[in-house]
Amino acid sequence: MKVYNIYENQEPGLGSFRDERGQITDSFYQAQMNHACIITNRPGAVRGNHYHKYTTQYTYILSGNLIYYSQPVGSDKPADQYVASPGDFIISEPNEIHAMKSCTEGSTFIAFAAGPRGGEDYENDTYRVASIVVSRLSCFWVPVAGLDRPSIRC
Repeated sequence: MKVYNIYENQEPGLGSFRDERGQITDSFYQAQMNHACIITNRPGAVRGNHYHKYTTQYTYILSGNLIYYSQPVGSDKPADQYVASPGDFIISEPNEIHAMKSCTEGSTFIAFAAGPRGGEDYENDTYRVASIVVSRLSCFWVPVAGLDRPSIRC
Protein backbone atom coordinates (compact mmCIF):
# COMPACT_ATOMS: atom_id res chain seq x y z
CA MET A 1 0.00 0.00 0.00
CA LYS A 2 1.27 3.42 -0.94
CA VAL A 3 -0.43 6.54 0.48
CA TYR A 4 -0.13 10.22 -0.28
CA ASN A 5 -2.42 13.23 0.12
CA ILE A 6 -2.76 15.20 -3.11
CA TYR A 7 -3.24 18.48 -1.24
CA GLU A 8 -0.31 18.09 1.13
CA ASN A 9 2.44 16.48 -0.93
CA GLN A 10 3.02 15.89 -4.60
CA GLU A 11 4.23 12.72 -6.23
CA PRO A 12 6.93 13.25 -8.88
CA GLY A 13 5.35 14.49 -12.11
CA LEU A 14 2.16 15.75 -10.44
CA GLY A 15 1.30 19.40 -10.21
CA SER A 16 -1.08 21.86 -8.63
CA PHE A 17 -2.31 25.25 -9.85
CA ARG A 18 -4.19 27.84 -7.83
CA ASP A 19 -5.67 31.19 -8.79
CA GLU A 20 -8.67 33.34 -7.84
CA ARG A 21 -11.08 30.76 -9.34
CA GLY A 22 -9.85 27.89 -7.16
CA GLN A 23 -7.39 25.04 -7.52
CA ILE A 24 -6.51 22.28 -9.97
CA THR A 25 -4.60 19.39 -8.40
CA ASP A 26 -3.29 16.34 -10.28
CA SER A 27 -4.19 12.94 -8.87
CA PHE A 28 -2.11 10.90 -11.30
CA TYR A 29 -0.30 11.49 -14.57
CA GLN A 30 0.63 9.23 -17.49
CA ALA A 31 -1.26 6.31 -15.98
CA GLN A 32 -3.49 4.10 -18.11
CA MET A 33 -6.83 3.69 -16.38
CA ASN A 34 -9.46 1.17 -17.46
CA HIS A 35 -12.24 1.97 -15.02
CA ALA A 36 -13.43 4.43 -12.39
CA CYS A 37 -16.41 4.31 -10.05
CA ILE A 38 -17.73 6.32 -7.09
CA ILE A 39 -18.42 4.25 -3.98
CA THR A 40 -20.46 5.48 -1.02
CA ASN A 41 -20.41 3.76 2.35
CA ARG A 42 -22.65 3.92 5.36
CA PRO A 43 -21.01 4.21 8.80
CA GLY A 44 -19.21 0.98 9.69
CA ALA A 45 -19.59 -0.53 6.20
CA VAL A 46 -16.83 -2.95 5.15
CA ARG A 47 -15.78 -3.36 1.52
CA GLY A 48 -13.06 -5.28 -0.20
CA ASN A 49 -11.46 -8.30 1.46
CA HIS A 50 -10.14 -9.26 -1.94
CA TYR A 51 -7.14 -8.85 -4.20
CA HIS A 52 -6.49 -8.57 -7.92
CA LYS A 53 -3.87 -10.59 -9.78
CA TYR A 54 -3.50 -8.13 -12.66
CA THR A 55 -5.17 -4.88 -11.59
CA THR A 56 -3.70 -1.95 -9.66
CA GLN A 57 -6.43 -0.18 -7.68
CA TYR A 58 -6.22 3.52 -6.87
CA THR A 59 -8.54 4.79 -4.14
CA TYR A 60 -9.16 8.53 -3.75
CA ILE A 61 -11.03 9.64 -0.61
CA LEU A 62 -13.64 12.33 -1.30
CA SER A 63 -15.39 12.58 2.07
CA GLY A 64 -15.45 10.98 5.50
CA ASN A 65 -12.78 8.69 6.89
CA LEU A 66 -12.16 5.01 6.45
CA ILE A 67 -9.67 2.49 7.75
CA TYR A 68 -7.76 1.00 4.82
CA TYR A 69 -6.29 -2.48 5.38
CA SER A 70 -3.54 -3.96 3.23
CA GLN A 71 -1.75 -7.31 3.28
CA PRO A 72 0.36 -9.16 0.69
CA VAL A 73 -1.23 -12.37 -0.59
CA GLY A 74 0.18 -15.31 1.39
CA SER A 75 1.43 -13.20 4.30
CA ASP A 76 0.90 -14.48 7.83
CA LYS A 77 1.49 -11.02 9.34
CA PRO A 78 -1.44 -8.81 10.40
CA ALA A 79 -2.69 -6.37 7.78
CA ASP A 80 -1.24 -2.85 7.68
CA GLN A 81 -3.86 -0.26 8.61
CA TYR A 82 -4.20 3.38 7.68
CA VAL A 83 -7.00 5.82 8.52
CA ALA A 84 -7.64 7.65 5.25
CA SER A 85 -9.08 11.18 5.03
CA PRO A 86 -10.28 13.41 2.17
CA GLY A 87 -7.50 14.00 -0.35
CA ASP A 88 -5.70 10.74 0.47
CA PHE A 89 -4.77 8.63 -2.53
CA ILE A 90 -4.07 4.96 -1.79
CA ILE A 91 -2.50 2.57 -4.29
CA SER A 92 -2.96 -1.21 -4.01
CA GLU A 93 -0.74 -3.17 -6.36
CA PRO A 94 -1.63 -6.60 -7.81
CA ASN A 95 -1.56 -9.43 -5.25
CA GLU A 96 -2.19 -7.04 -2.36
CA ILE A 97 -5.26 -7.90 -0.32
CA HIS A 98 -7.18 -4.75 0.54
CA ALA A 99 -10.26 -3.92 2.58
CA MET A 100 -11.88 -0.74 3.86
CA LYS A 101 -14.07 0.00 6.85
CA SER A 102 -15.95 3.30 7.03
CA CYS A 103 -15.70 5.28 10.23
CA THR A 104 -18.66 6.71 12.14
CA GLU A 105 -19.64 9.33 9.53
CA GLY A 106 -19.48 7.04 6.48
CA SER A 107 -17.31 7.75 3.47
CA THR A 108 -17.25 8.33 -0.27
CA PHE A 109 -14.34 7.49 -2.54
CA ILE A 110 -13.48 7.01 -6.18
CA ALA A 111 -11.89 3.68 -7.12
CA PHE A 112 -9.78 3.79 -10.28
CA ALA A 113 -8.46 0.61 -11.86
CA ALA A 114 -5.56 -0.08 -14.19
CA GLY A 115 -6.50 -3.54 -15.39
CA PRO A 116 -9.64 -5.65 -15.88
CA ARG A 117 -11.94 -4.26 -13.17
CA GLY A 118 -15.06 -2.61 -14.57
CA GLY A 119 -18.34 -3.18 -16.34
CA GLU A 120 -18.60 -6.78 -17.55
CA ASP A 121 -15.09 -7.46 -16.20
CA TYR A 122 -15.92 -6.29 -12.66
CA GLU A 123 -15.38 -9.68 -10.99
CA ASN A 124 -12.97 -11.23 -13.53
CA ASP A 125 -9.86 -10.14 -11.60
CA THR A 126 -11.30 -10.20 -8.08
CA TYR A 127 -10.26 -12.95 -5.66
CA ARG A 128 -12.20 -12.99 -2.38
CA VAL A 129 -10.45 -13.83 0.90
CA ALA A 130 -11.33 -14.16 4.59
CA SER A 131 -11.66 -10.78 6.29
CA ILE A 132 -8.43 -8.94 7.12
CA VAL A 133 -10.42 -6.26 8.99
CA VAL A 134 -9.56 -6.04 12.69
CA SER A 135 -12.71 -5.78 14.79
CA ARG A 136 -11.14 -3.90 17.71
CA LEU A 137 -8.64 -1.18 17.10
CA SER A 138 -6.39 0.87 19.29
CA CYS A 139 -5.71 4.07 17.35
CA PHE A 140 -3.12 6.76 17.93
CA TRP A 141 -1.59 9.67 16.02
CA VAL A 142 1.76 9.11 14.32
CA PRO A 143 3.75 10.94 11.63
CA VAL A 144 3.54 9.31 8.20
CA ALA A 145 6.46 9.65 5.79
CA GLY A 146 5.57 12.03 2.97
CA LEU A 147 2.49 13.53 4.65
CA ASP A 148 2.57 16.99 6.18
CA ARG A 149 0.06 15.98 8.87
CA PRO A 150 0.01 13.14 11.37
CA SER A 151 -2.25 10.23 10.66
CA ILE A 152 -4.22 7.90 12.87
CA ARG A 153 -2.57 4.49 12.99
CA CYS A 154 -4.37 1.49 14.35
